[in-house]
Amino acid sequence: MKNKEYLCICNKCGTILFDENPQTNAIKQVITGNEFHMKQIKDKETGEYFWACPVCETDANLMDL
Repeated sequence: MKNKEYLCICNKCGTILFDENPQTNAIKQVITGNEFHMKQIKDKETGEYFWACPVCETDANLMDL
């Protein structure tokens, strides 16, 4: 049996990420070993942390797979 995880893609750089904040209707996908972990970044205005693409350092372009 192949391992499955929630995944998302950054539509800006194309990086496939383990989704740390999947939507409720998200479906687990087969992992290939080419996935990256999301990065927690502190918002400069609110001081709150959010999950983001480690390459682009934003969550604006993330989409569930």
